[in-house]
Amino acid sequence: MVPPLQNKKRKIFSFLFCGISLEKWLKLTSAFLVSLMIGIFTIVTTSQQNHVANLNRIKDLEIANNQRQQDQEQADELHIETVYARYITEMSELFMKKDHPKLSKDEMLERLIFGRAKTLTTLRQIDIRRKNFLIFFLYEANLLNVSKNPIDLTGANLTGINLGDVGYSLKSISLKNCILINASFSMSNLEYANFYGSILDGANFSYSRLGRTNFTNCELSRTDFRHSFIYDSYFDNVNMRGALFPDSIIPLIDNAIAPNGSFVYSTYMKVRRTNLVDNGEPLCANVSFLSLKQRKWLYVGTNKPIATIVSCHFDRQEQCCFGGRKENNDDQNLDEYLYQQIDVFDYSRLIDSGKAKYNFSAYLGGMEYYNDYAYMDIEFMIKNVHVDSNKPVFRLGPVTNTERRNRTTFVYREKIDVIPKYTRQITIKMVFKKYSNNSDSSGLVHSVKLSITDLNESYETDFL
Repeated sequence: MVPPLQNKKRKIFSFLFCGISLEKWLKLTSAFLVSLMIGIFTIVTTSQQNHVANLNRIKDLEIANNQRQQDQEQADELHIETVYARYITEMSELFMKKDHPKLSKDEMLERLIFGRAKTLTTLRQIDIRRKNFLIFFLYEANLLNVSKNPIDLTGANLTGINLGDVGYSLKSISLKNCILINASFSMSNLEYANFYGSILDGANFSYSRLGRTNFTNCELSRTDFRHSFIYDSYFDNVNMRGALFPDSIIPLIDNAIAPNGSFVYSTYMKVRRTNLVDNGEPLCANVSFLSLKQRKWLYVGTNKPIATIVSCHFDRQEQCCFGGRKENNDDQNLDEYLYQQIDVFDYSRLIDSGKAKYNFSAYLGGMEYYNDYAYMDIEFMIKNVHVDSNKPVFRLGPVTNTERRNRTTFVYREKIDVIPKYTRQITIKMVFKKYSNNSDSSGLVHSVKLSITDLNESYETDFL
Protein backbone atom coordinates (compact mmCIF):
# COMPACT_ATOMS: atom_id res chain seq x y z
CA MET A 1 0.00 0.00 0.00
CA VAL A 2 1.34 3.41 -1.04
CA PRO A 3 1.97 5.76 1.74
CA PRO A 4 -0.37 8.73 1.78
CA LEU A 5 2.36 11.32 1.49
CA GLN A 6 3.96 9.75 -1.63
CA ASN A 7 0.59 9.30 -3.21
CA LYS A 8 -0.10 12.97 -2.60
CA LYS A 9 3.18 14.01 -4.35
CA ARG A 10 2.43 11.87 -7.38
CA LYS A 11 -0.94 13.58 -7.71
CA ILE A 12 0.66 16.99 -7.44
CA PHE A 13 3.21 16.16 -10.26
CA SER A 14 0.50 14.81 -12.48
CA PHE A 15 -1.31 18.13 -12.38
CA LEU A 16 1.82 20.24 -12.95
CA PHE A 17 2.31 18.89 -16.55
CA CYS A 18 -1.17 19.27 -17.94
CA GLY A 19 -2.28 15.94 -16.74
CA ILE A 20 0.79 14.16 -18.12
CA SER A 21 3.10 12.74 -15.63
CA LEU A 22 6.75 13.63 -15.49
CA GLU A 23 7.58 10.05 -16.21
CA LYS A 24 5.69 10.18 -19.45
CA TRP A 25 7.28 13.53 -20.36
CA LEU A 26 10.70 12.03 -19.83
CA LYS A 27 9.84 9.06 -21.98
CA LEU A 28 8.53 11.30 -24.77
CA THR A 29 11.61 13.54 -24.57
CA SER A 30 13.94 10.59 -24.66
CA ALA A 31 12.17 9.17 -27.70
CA PHE A 32 12.37 12.55 -29.44
CA LEU A 33 16.06 13.01 -28.64
CA VAL A 34 16.90 9.55 -29.89
CA SER A 35 15.10 10.25 -33.17
CA LEU A 36 16.84 13.63 -33.43
CA MET A 37 20.27 12.12 -32.85
CA ILE A 38 19.60 9.44 -35.41
CA GLY A 39 18.53 12.13 -37.92
CA ILE A 40 21.57 14.27 -37.22
CA PHE A 41 23.87 11.27 -37.50
CA THR A 42 22.23 10.32 -40.78
CA ILE A 43 22.65 13.86 -42.18
CA VAL A 44 26.29 14.12 -41.07
CA THR A 45 27.11 10.68 -42.44
CA THR A 46 25.43 11.45 -45.75
CA SER A 47 27.25 14.81 -45.97
CA GLN A 48 30.59 13.17 -45.31
CA GLN A 49 29.89 10.49 -47.88
CA ASN A 50 28.93 13.15 -50.45
CA HIS A 51 32.09 15.14 -49.64
CA VAL A 52 34.25 12.06 -50.06
CA ALA A 53 32.45 11.26 -53.31
CA ASN A 54 33.04 14.80 -54.57
CA LEU A 55 36.70 14.61 -53.65
CA ASN A 56 37.01 11.29 -55.43
CA ARG A 57 35.22 12.69 -58.46
CA ILE A 58 37.50 15.77 -58.50
CA LYS A 59 40.54 13.56 -58.17
CA ASP A 60 39.31 11.33 -60.97
CA LEU A 61 38.72 14.38 -63.16
CA GLU A 62 42.18 15.72 -62.29
CA ILE A 63 43.76 12.38 -63.16
CA ALA A 64 41.79 12.29 -66.40
CA ASN A 65 42.78 15.85 -67.25
CA ASN A 66 46.41 15.17 -66.46
CA GLN A 67 46.31 12.07 -68.60
CA ARG A 68 44.60 13.96 -71.41
CA GLN A 69 47.14 16.79 -71.09
CA GLN A 70 49.98 14.28 -71.08
CA ASP A 71 48.54 12.55 -74.12
CA GLN A 72 48.16 15.92 -75.86
CA GLU A 73 51.73 16.90 -74.99
CA GLN A 74 52.98 13.60 -76.32
CA ALA A 75 50.92 14.10 -79.49
CA ASP A 76 52.22 17.67 -79.86
CA GLU A 77 55.78 16.50 -79.26
CA LEU A 78 55.36 13.78 -81.85
CA HIS A 79 53.87 16.27 -84.33
CA ILE A 80 56.67 18.79 -83.74
CA GLU A 81 59.31 16.10 -84.12
CA THR A 82 57.65 14.85 -87.31
CA VAL A 83 57.51 18.37 -88.76
CA TYR A 84 61.13 19.02 -87.84
CA ALA A 85 62.37 15.68 -89.18
CA ARG A 86 60.46 16.16 -92.45
CA TYR A 87 61.96 19.65 -92.78
CA ILE A 88 65.51 18.37 -92.31
CA THR A 89 64.92 15.61 -94.87
CA GLU A 90 63.41 17.91 -97.51
CA MET A 91 66.01 20.67 -97.07
CA SER A 92 68.81 18.10 -97.26
CA GLU A 93 67.42 16.77 -100.51
CA LEU A 94 67.08 20.29 -101.87
CA PHE A 95 70.48 21.71 -101.01
CA MET A 96 72.87 18.98 -99.92
CA LYS A 97 72.85 16.57 -102.85
CA LYS A 98 75.96 16.15 -104.97
CA ASP A 99 74.34 17.94 -107.92
CA HIS A 100 73.88 21.10 -105.83
CA PRO A 101 77.03 22.89 -107.15
CA LYS A 102 75.85 22.29 -110.73
CA LEU A 103 72.58 24.18 -110.30
CA SER A 104 72.01 27.19 -112.53
CA LYS A 105 71.37 30.59 -110.96
CA ASP A 106 67.65 30.41 -111.76
CA GLU A 107 67.35 26.89 -110.35
CA MET A 108 69.14 27.94 -107.20
CA LEU A 109 66.85 30.95 -106.83
CA GLU A 110 63.78 28.71 -107.14
CA ARG A 111 65.12 26.40 -104.45
CA LEU A 112 65.91 29.31 -102.15
CA ILE A 113 62.36 30.62 -102.55
CA PHE A 114 60.93 27.21 -101.70
CA GLY A 115 63.41 26.86 -98.85
CA ARG A 116 62.31 30.21 -97.41
CA ALA A 117 58.62 29.25 -97.51
CA LYS A 118 59.34 25.84 -96.00
CA THR A 119 61.52 27.33 -93.27
CA LEU A 120 59.03 30.01 -92.22
CA THR A 121 56.19 27.46 -92.17
CA THR A 122 58.23 25.07 -90.05
CA LEU A 123 59.34 27.76 -87.60
CA ARG A 124 55.69 28.54 -86.85
CA GLN A 125 55.06 24.91 -85.86
CA ILE A 126 58.08 23.93 -83.77
CA ASP A 127 59.21 24.78 -80.25
CA ILE A 128 62.09 27.00 -79.19
CA ARG A 129 64.52 24.07 -78.68
CA ARG A 130 64.10 22.85 -82.25
CA LYS A 131 64.29 26.43 -83.54
CA ASN A 132 67.80 26.47 -82.11
CA PHE A 133 68.60 23.20 -83.92
CA LEU A 134 67.06 24.47 -87.17
CA ILE A 135 69.15 27.64 -87.25
CA PHE A 136 72.31 25.69 -86.47
CA PHE A 137 71.42 23.22 -89.26
CA LEU A 138 70.91 26.00 -91.82
CA TYR A 139 74.12 27.73 -90.76
CA GLU A 140 76.21 24.56 -90.93
CA ALA A 141 74.69 23.79 -94.35
CA ASN A 142 75.93 27.23 -95.56
CA LEU A 143 72.33 28.35 -96.08
CA LEU A 144 72.67 31.33 -93.71
CA ASN A 145 76.08 32.55 -94.81
CA VAL A 146 76.09 36.17 -96.02
CA SER A 147 78.43 35.31 -98.90
CA LYS A 148 76.73 32.11 -100.09
CA ASN A 149 73.15 32.90 -101.17
CA PRO A 150 71.56 32.80 -97.72
CA ILE A 151 67.91 31.91 -97.28
CA ASP A 152 65.85 35.05 -96.61
CA LEU A 153 64.32 34.70 -93.13
CA THR A 154 62.52 38.06 -93.20
CA GLY A 155 59.65 37.99 -90.71
CA ALA A 156 60.81 34.84 -88.90
CA ASN A 157 59.85 34.84 -85.22
CA LEU A 158 62.91 33.66 -83.31
CA THR A 159 62.00 35.21 -79.97
CA GLY A 160 63.98 33.71 -77.11
CA ILE A 161 66.27 31.64 -79.32
CA ASN A 162 69.60 30.67 -77.71
CA LEU A 163 72.55 30.49 -80.09
CA GLY A 164 75.15 31.37 -77.50
CA ASP A 165 76.62 30.31 -74.18
CA VAL A 166 78.88 27.66 -75.73
CA GLY A 167 81.38 29.84 -77.58
CA TYR A 168 79.90 28.79 -80.92
CA SER A 169 81.19 30.43 -84.10
CA LEU A 170 78.43 32.12 -86.10
CA LYS A 171 80.77 34.09 -88.29
CA SER A 172 79.03 35.66 -91.31
CA ILE A 173 75.57 34.44 -90.26
CA SER A 174 72.65 36.20 -91.96
CA LEU A 175 69.59 36.89 -89.80
CA LYS A 176 68.13 39.92 -91.56
CA ASN A 177 64.71 41.36 -90.68
CA CYS A 178 64.00 38.71 -88.02
CA ILE A 179 62.22 38.97 -84.67
CA LEU A 180 64.97 38.15 -82.16
CA ILE A 181 63.52 39.58 -78.96
CA ASN A 182 65.38 38.27 -75.89
CA ALA A 183 67.59 36.08 -78.10
CA SER A 184 70.99 35.06 -76.77
CA PHE A 185 74.26 35.19 -78.72
CA SER A 186 76.46 35.34 -75.66
CA MET A 187 80.07 34.19 -76.09
CA SER A 188 79.60 33.74 -79.87
CA ASN A 189 81.87 34.81 -82.70
CA LEU A 190 79.65 37.08 -84.82
CA GLU A 191 82.24 38.70 -87.07
CA TYR A 192 80.71 39.86 -90.38
CA ALA A 193 77.24 38.77 -89.20
CA ASN A 194 74.27 40.59 -90.72
CA PHE A 195 71.31 41.51 -88.47
CA TYR A 196 70.00 44.25 -90.79
CA GLY A 197 66.48 45.37 -89.85
CA SER A 198 66.01 42.84 -87.04
CA ILE A 199 64.22 43.43 -83.74
CA LEU A 200 66.79 42.62 -81.05
CA ASP A 201 65.17 44.19 -78.00
CA GLY A 202 66.51 42.57 -74.85
CA ALA A 203 68.97 40.38 -76.78
CA ASN A 204 72.21 39.23 -75.13
CA PHE A 205 75.54 39.77 -76.93
CA SER A 206 77.68 39.76 -73.82
CA TYR A 207 81.20 38.34 -74.19
CA SER A 208 80.66 38.01 -77.96
CA ARG A 209 82.96 39.07 -80.77
CA LEU A 210 81.36 41.71 -83.01
CA GLY A 211 83.69 42.64 -85.84
CA ARG A 212 82.15 44.44 -88.83
CA THR A 213 78.78 43.18 -87.70
CA ASN A 214 75.83 44.91 -89.35
CA PHE A 215 73.12 46.26 -87.00
CA THR A 216 71.73 48.81 -89.49
CA ASN A 217 68.01 49.61 -88.99
CA CYS A 218 67.82 47.40 -85.90
CA GLU A 219 65.79 47.79 -82.71
CA LEU A 220 68.27 47.39 -79.84
CA SER A 221 66.36 48.53 -76.75
CA ARG A 222 67.79 47.01 -73.56
CA THR A 223 70.24 44.90 -75.59
CA ASP A 224 73.27 43.72 -73.60
CA PHE A 225 76.68 44.27 -75.23
CA ARG A 226 78.67 44.23 -72.01
CA HIS A 227 82.10 42.59 -72.10
CA SER A 228 81.82 42.13 -75.86
CA PHE A 229 84.62 42.96 -78.28
CA ILE A 230 83.23 45.47 -80.81
CA TYR A 231 85.18 46.85 -83.74
CA ASP A 232 84.11 48.38 -87.07
CA SER A 233 80.49 47.31 -86.53
CA TYR A 234 77.66 49.36 -88.03
CA PHE A 235 74.95 50.87 -85.83
CA ASP A 236 73.16 53.06 -88.41
CA ASN A 237 69.52 54.10 -87.89
CA VAL A 238 69.08 52.17 -84.64
CA ASN A 239 67.19 52.57 -81.38
CA MET A 240 69.54 51.72 -78.49
CA ARG A 241 67.47 53.12 -75.63
CA GLY A 242 68.51 51.32 -72.45
CA ALA A 243 71.21 49.23 -74.19
CA LEU A 244 74.33 48.29 -72.24
CA PHE A 245 77.77 48.80 -73.83
CA PRO A 246 81.33 48.25 -72.58
CA ASP A 247 82.58 51.41 -70.88
CA SER A 248 85.71 51.67 -73.02
CA ILE A 249 84.03 51.21 -76.43
CA ILE A 250 82.24 53.86 -78.50
CA PRO A 251 80.62 52.05 -81.44
CA LEU A 252 80.23 53.58 -84.90
CA ILE A 253 76.78 55.15 -84.58
CA ASP A 254 74.82 57.10 -87.16
CA ASN A 255 71.24 58.42 -86.84
CA ALA A 256 70.48 56.66 -83.58
CA ILE A 257 68.65 56.95 -80.29
CA ALA A 258 71.43 56.53 -77.71
CA PRO A 259 71.15 54.38 -74.55
CA ASN A 260 70.28 57.48 -72.51
CA GLY A 261 67.45 58.38 -74.91
CA SER A 262 69.20 61.28 -76.65
CA PHE A 263 69.70 61.55 -80.41
CA VAL A 264 73.11 60.78 -81.92
CA TYR A 265 73.71 62.09 -85.42
CA SER A 266 77.12 60.47 -85.88
CA THR A 267 80.11 59.34 -83.84
CA TYR A 268 82.52 58.98 -86.73
CA MET A 269 83.62 60.89 -89.83
CA LYS A 270 80.17 62.01 -90.94
CA VAL A 271 79.88 65.78 -90.38
CA ARG A 272 76.56 67.15 -89.25
CA ARG A 273 75.48 70.10 -91.36
CA THR A 274 74.31 73.19 -89.55
CA ASN A 275 72.36 74.28 -92.65
CA LEU A 276 70.59 71.67 -94.78
CA VAL A 277 69.85 74.18 -97.57
CA ASP A 278 72.29 74.17 -100.47
CA ASN A 279 73.28 77.62 -101.66
CA GLY A 280 71.08 79.39 -99.12
CA GLU A 281 73.49 82.32 -99.36
CA PRO A 282 74.24 82.68 -103.09
CA LEU A 283 77.75 83.55 -104.19
CA CYS A 284 78.09 86.58 -106.40
CA ALA A 285 79.95 84.45 -108.94
CA ASN A 286 76.67 82.63 -109.67
CA VAL A 287 75.16 85.17 -112.01
CA SER A 288 73.07 82.87 -114.18
CA PHE A 289 70.01 80.76 -113.51
CA LEU A 290 71.95 77.76 -114.77
CA SER A 291 74.16 78.21 -111.75
CA LEU A 292 71.06 78.11 -109.52
CA LYS A 293 70.08 74.75 -110.97
CA GLN A 294 73.58 73.46 -110.48
CA ARG A 295 73.34 74.47 -106.81
CA LYS A 296 70.22 72.34 -106.16
CA TRP A 297 67.68 75.10 -106.81
CA LEU A 298 65.07 73.90 -109.32
CA TYR A 299 62.06 75.79 -110.59
CA VAL A 300 58.45 75.12 -111.46
CA GLY A 301 56.53 77.28 -113.91
CA THR A 302 57.38 78.70 -117.32
CA ASN A 303 60.43 77.73 -119.31
CA LYS A 304 61.87 81.16 -118.58
CA PRO A 305 63.92 81.87 -115.45
CA ILE A 306 61.76 83.05 -112.56
CA ALA A 307 64.61 84.20 -110.33
CA THR A 308 68.16 85.39 -110.54
CA ILE A 309 71.07 86.38 -108.34
CA VAL A 310 71.36 90.13 -107.81
CA SER A 311 73.70 92.41 -105.93
CA CYS A 312 72.35 93.69 -102.63
CA HIS A 313 73.48 95.22 -99.38
CA PHE A 314 73.22 92.83 -96.47
CA ASP A 315 74.57 93.40 -92.98
CA ARG A 316 76.22 96.62 -94.26
CA GLN A 317 78.17 94.66 -96.85
CA GLU A 318 77.92 94.33 -100.60
CA GLN A 319 76.64 90.80 -101.15
CA CYS A 320 74.40 88.83 -103.46
CA CYS A 321 70.88 87.57 -102.89
CA PHE A 322 67.98 86.00 -104.74
CA GLY A 323 65.78 88.32 -106.74
CA GLY A 324 62.64 87.84 -108.83
CA ARG A 325 62.29 88.27 -112.59
CA LYS A 326 59.73 90.12 -114.66
CA GLU A 327 57.76 86.88 -115.29
CA ASN A 328 56.60 86.92 -111.63
CA ASN A 329 53.37 88.70 -112.51
CA ASP A 330 50.37 89.00 -110.14
CA ASP A 331 48.39 86.00 -108.94
CA GLN A 332 48.17 84.26 -112.30
CA ASN A 333 51.56 82.63 -111.66
CA LEU A 334 50.80 80.84 -108.45
CA ASP A 335 52.70 77.74 -109.60
CA GLU A 336 56.00 79.49 -110.31
CA TYR A 337 58.67 79.01 -107.67
CA LEU A 338 62.17 77.81 -106.90
CA TYR A 339 62.46 74.75 -104.71
CA GLN A 340 64.81 72.27 -103.07
CA GLN A 341 64.03 68.76 -101.86
CA ILE A 342 66.04 67.81 -98.80
CA ASP A 343 66.44 64.18 -97.76
CA VAL A 344 66.21 63.89 -93.96
CA PHE A 345 66.60 60.11 -93.55
CA ASP A 346 69.74 60.74 -91.48
CA TYR A 347 67.42 62.20 -88.83
CA SER A 348 64.69 59.55 -89.15
CA ARG A 349 65.15 58.06 -85.66
CA LEU A 350 64.81 61.47 -84.06
CA ILE A 351 61.88 62.41 -86.32
CA ASP A 352 59.98 59.18 -85.67
CA SER A 353 60.38 59.66 -81.93
CA GLY A 354 58.41 62.91 -82.23
CA LYS A 355 61.29 64.92 -80.76
CA ALA A 356 62.80 66.46 -83.91
CA LYS A 357 62.70 70.24 -83.95
CA TYR A 358 63.29 72.24 -87.12
CA ASN A 359 64.42 75.85 -87.42
CA PHE A 360 63.55 77.39 -90.78
CA SER A 361 64.64 80.97 -91.35
CA ALA A 362 65.41 83.53 -94.05
CA TYR A 363 65.91 87.26 -94.56
CA LEU A 364 63.10 88.57 -96.76
CA GLY A 365 62.92 92.06 -98.23
CA GLY A 366 62.48 94.29 -101.22
CA MET A 367 63.51 97.57 -102.78
CA GLU A 368 62.26 101.01 -101.82
CA TYR A 369 58.53 101.63 -102.20
CA TYR A 370 57.85 98.84 -104.69
CA ASN A 371 55.11 96.54 -103.42
CA ASP A 372 56.72 93.38 -104.80
CA TYR A 373 57.70 90.72 -102.27
CA ALA A 374 58.97 87.19 -101.73
CA TYR A 375 58.06 84.42 -99.29
CA MET A 376 59.27 80.90 -98.35
CA ASP A 377 57.21 77.73 -97.83
CA ILE A 378 58.19 74.48 -96.12
CA GLU A 379 56.43 71.13 -96.61
CA PHE A 380 56.98 67.74 -94.97
CA MET A 381 56.77 64.68 -97.19
CA ILE A 382 57.17 60.92 -97.22
CA LYS A 383 57.63 59.42 -100.69
CA ASN A 384 56.29 62.63 -102.28
CA VAL A 385 53.12 62.55 -100.17
CA HIS A 386 52.34 65.05 -97.43
CA VAL A 387 52.89 63.52 -94.02
CA ASP A 388 49.77 65.25 -92.67
CA SER A 389 47.44 66.55 -95.35
CA ASN A 390 45.35 68.35 -92.71
CA LYS A 391 48.20 70.68 -91.81
CA PRO A 392 48.72 73.77 -93.95
CA VAL A 393 52.03 74.64 -95.54
CA PHE A 394 54.20 76.61 -93.14
CA ARG A 395 55.21 79.99 -94.57
CA LEU A 396 57.84 82.63 -93.91
CA GLY A 397 56.76 86.09 -95.01
CA PRO A 398 55.93 87.92 -97.07
CA VAL A 399 57.53 91.18 -95.97
CA THR A 400 55.63 94.07 -97.55
CA ASN A 401 56.96 97.51 -98.44
CA THR A 402 54.91 98.86 -95.53
CA GLU A 403 56.76 96.61 -93.10
CA ARG A 404 60.03 97.73 -94.70
CA ARG A 405 58.90 101.37 -94.39
CA ASN A 406 59.57 101.75 -98.10
CA ARG A 407 63.27 101.15 -97.61
CA THR A 408 65.55 98.71 -99.40
CA THR A 409 66.21 96.29 -96.56
CA PHE A 410 65.65 92.80 -95.17
CA VAL A 411 63.53 91.53 -92.28
CA TYR A 412 64.37 88.31 -90.47
CA ARG A 413 61.66 85.66 -90.44
CA GLU A 414 61.86 82.36 -88.53
CA LYS A 415 59.70 79.28 -87.93
CA ILE A 416 60.50 76.77 -85.16
CA ASP A 417 58.31 73.71 -84.65
CA VAL A 418 58.28 69.91 -84.34
CA ILE A 419 58.75 67.89 -87.53
CA PRO A 420 55.79 65.56 -88.14
CA LYS A 421 56.57 61.90 -87.48
CA TYR A 422 57.73 59.71 -90.38
CA THR A 423 58.89 62.67 -92.49
CA ARG A 424 61.59 61.56 -94.93
CA GLN A 425 61.79 64.60 -97.21
CA ILE A 426 61.41 68.33 -96.70
CA THR A 427 60.59 70.63 -99.60
CA ILE A 428 61.31 74.33 -99.34
CA LYS A 429 59.92 76.79 -101.88
CA MET A 430 60.95 80.31 -102.77
CA VAL A 431 58.19 82.39 -104.35
CA PHE A 432 58.47 85.91 -105.86
CA LYS A 433 55.51 88.17 -106.58
CA LYS A 434 55.57 91.21 -108.87
CA TYR A 435 52.87 93.89 -108.64
CA SER A 436 54.87 97.04 -109.45
CA ASN A 437 55.76 98.57 -112.78
CA ASN A 438 59.40 97.82 -112.15
CA SER A 439 61.18 95.79 -114.85
CA ASP A 440 61.74 92.84 -112.46
CA SER A 441 60.20 91.78 -109.17
CA SER A 442 61.89 93.70 -106.41
CA GLY A 443 61.32 90.92 -103.89
CA LEU A 444 64.59 89.76 -102.30
CA VAL A 445 65.68 86.66 -100.33
CA HIS A 446 68.92 86.09 -98.46
CA SER A 447 70.42 83.55 -96.07
CA VAL A 448 67.91 80.69 -96.27
CA LYS A 449 68.61 78.18 -93.49
CA LEU A 450 67.15 74.93 -92.22
CA SER A 451 68.46 72.95 -89.25
CA ILE A 452 67.17 69.91 -87.33
CA THR A 453 67.90 69.28 -83.67
CA ASP A 454 66.57 67.48 -80.62
CA LEU A 455 63.77 69.28 -78.77
CA ASN A 456 66.04 69.53 -75.75
CA GLU A 457 69.01 70.77 -77.78
CA SER A 458 69.99 74.18 -79.07
CA TYR A 459 70.04 74.17 -82.87
CA GLU A 460 73.41 75.91 -82.70
CA THR A 461 75.02 72.91 -81.01
CA ASP A 462 76.31 69.86 -82.86
CA PHE A 463 75.20 67.10 -80.53
CA LEU A 464 77.17 63.86 -80.47
